Amino acid sequence: TLPSQCTNWTLRVCLCCRNNAINTIANPGGQELCVEATINNTALCNNSPTFTQNPVPYICSNTPYCYNNGAVDIDGDSLVYSLITPLTSAGTVVYSNGYSVNSPVGGITSFNYLTGNLCMNPPAPLTSVVAIKVEEFRNGVLIGSIVRDIQVNVLNCSEPPPYLSGIDTSV
Repeated sequence: TLPSQCTNWTLRVCLCCRNNAINTIANPGGQELCVEATINNTALCNNSPTFTQNPVPYICSNTPYCYNNGAVDIDGDSLVYSLITPLTSAGTVVYSNGYSVNSPVGGITSFNYLTGNLCMNPPAPLTSVVAIKVEEFRNGVLIGSIVRDIQVNVLNCSEPPPYLSGIDTSV
């Protein structure tokens, strides 16, 4: 329950600390992992978008791979996606070694802001982080957003990551 109505509530949760194996950002073990949501609760009934896809455990180097979070909004709001620099409580992570928000794994990276489809072709094994922001609009007005932070593990392999199906989580 929020104490009043406001057009721009920001909710952020941070946990210490990022995985020391991440080699694309400065001082990963000293940086918190943060996720964030914004809410406009002025005379609106709204549900946040949800993700229908789990991040994959790994992708293969020198193998093109596309990932989509499968964000859906049960209210039918329009969704717009963006790559953002992953968040920390002090602001944002600092990419190092030539990696950046638009090139978090090196190689070719493309991102579609209308579908949220992220395609990459990492040239070498590494561990990186990617943050995707999903903004929801109703009648052209921004009414909320969520941020998903994903650790990307790139391995030397020739087979694509396994796909798990038929798991019943309702038991």
